[in-house]
Amino acid sequence: DKATKIEEKREIEKQLKEDKEYRETLRPMYNEYHTKLAELDEEKIQSDYERYQDLISDVRQVDTRLKSIISQINQNESLLEELKKYPSESRILFMECPSNSAAEWKGPQFGSLQMAKGMMSCAEWTGVRLKTILDELGLKPEAKWMLPEGSDGSDMSRTLPVEKVLDDCMIVYAQNGEALRNEQGYPVRLMAPGWEANLCVKWLKRLEFGDKPWYAKEETSKYTALTASGKAIQHFYANEVNSVITYPCPERDWKDLEVGDIVEIEGLTWTGHGTIKGVDISFDGGKNWVEAQLKGLVLPKAWTRFSYMYKYEGKPLLLQSRAYDDSNNVQPTVNQEKAVVGVEGVYHRNAIVTWQVTDMGEVNNVQVRS
Repeated sequence: DKATKIEEKREIEKQLKEDKEYRETLRPMYNEYHTKLAELDEEKIQSDYERYQDLISDVRQVDTRLKSIISQINQNESLLEELKKYPSESRILFMECPSNSAAEWKGPQFGSLQMAKGMMSCAEWTGVRLKTILDELGLKPEAKWMLPEGSDGSDMSRTLPVEKVLDDCMIVYAQNGEALRNEQGYPVRLMAPGWEANLCVKWLKRLEFGDKPWYAKEETSKYTALTASGKAIQHFYANEVNSVITYPCPERDWKDLEVGDIVEIEGLTWTGHGTIKGVDISFDGGKNWVEAQLKGLVLPKAWTRFSYMYKYEGKPLLLQSRAYDDSNNVQPTVNQEKAVVGVEGVYHRNAIVTWQVTDMGEVNNVQVRS
């Protein structure tokens, strides 16, 4: 009847208005905030890095729209406060965009540590292991893959194998001892330690399990490894063993040093395959190596600091670092990396970084092909 049609029209108009208001709360897409590697506090290993695949949600909207943290798991719902009733765990973990160093795939593109390696961070994350929740709720035998979905403008989603989920994945609600900021996915986000940062879906609203991958947008049109044949490799996740010297670097050179000064060469190293075992340093572009000292905490899937005390001689150097982990992975040379990854893809580039130090103490980003 006429009254019913009028009511239906009002309901549609109300929904359209709510959708419009919601879209207006979203921020511009592809915002980024990079860790300032050259300015890291020597006493602190924690830092921050943000990237948004699309429009990000307003805190208030996420709070009301996130009706269930883990729906689709046997139709069970668990709200944030219920999540906090599970045994919590805090871990210091690095996060790295797989396109970190992407600009360097053809050769040095920027005279900057920040542009070469800045798309990463390390922080303490607090939450609940997904295995703890799934052990209670039960997981069907046919569940081989998990799809987390976020509530940002793109409904960011990626497929993860259940083996990883049950190994060390977490739903986290705190960073560095405080509730997640909106930019870091408040109220909850997924954490996949050591793997591509885009898998750590923010503003988490749904988890779904199935027997096949979902082949979402972010794992088909993006985040695949293009090979020389024109075919792309999918479902490769862990960030490789890596390192970079943070002092000296183009932003912090040695122009103020005098011959005979004792200076500490410093750097960061990390691996998604376990724990860093050691770092070597070369002063001649990889012809000869000396062992650096690991400093402070040495934790799995976290940044580790390294250093080497050096007597400045005022002569030209080709300064490099080479890391290796407890899974027997060694950071490759540029040629070794290209032999495996090729030159077609931009993701997962972990070749040795070279700083050219001139006799005047200037530092430039160069590439040694070996």
